[in-house]
Amino acid sequence: METLVALHPVVAALVIFALRIIDVSLGTLRTISVVQGRVKLSVLLGFFETFVWLTAVAQALMGIEKNPLLMLAYCGGFAAGNAVGIQIERKIAMGIVVIRMFSSQAGGAIASALSIAGWHPTTFQGIGADGPNTMIFVIAPRRRTSDLLETARGVDPHIYYSVDLVREYHGGATAALSTPADWRAIFRMRK
Repeated sequence: METLVALHPVVAALVIFALRIIDVSLGTLRTISVVQGRVKLSVLLGFFETFVWLTAVAQALMGIEKNPLLMLAYCGGFAAGNAVGIQIERKIAMGIVVIRMFSSQAGGAIASALSIAGWHPTTFQGIGADGPNTMIFVIAPRRRTSDLLETARGVDPHIYYSVDLVREYHGGATAALSTPADWRAIFRMRK
């Protein structure tokens, strides 16, 4: 591999910057994959993350004496890579969530609207600080959370909700939810 030292200093810095964005973005996705227990995807992302990182650090260290701009590009690429990795992760929204909604006036109507939209809500009656309310629980793919909440807010704009990642689930209406198990699943995700 030709070293970046032979390139124009600004071009070499841009290459290092881009390599760092790539490796840190892969690292962000790998970390999330590890937390979600996606072993195959974590291994694959870890391999490419380390390969790109090793390339970037080797090139930066070889050329840093002649081109101190490489050090700034290396650090800047790390910082930018965090932001890019987070944006990519938000876009692909891996995982399954449980959405807990609470409504004091329209719980039944929200559950009906969600059922009509194809969701499988479970409702409970409870008592909150302001009196009786309905709790609605739904398990859904994370990438569809905004659609589900839009349906619920269409019935009750003042609905209170929380969203939590689900590590495991089994049976019932949740059996139809797909849990992508490998890297190809990222490309199969559809809305």
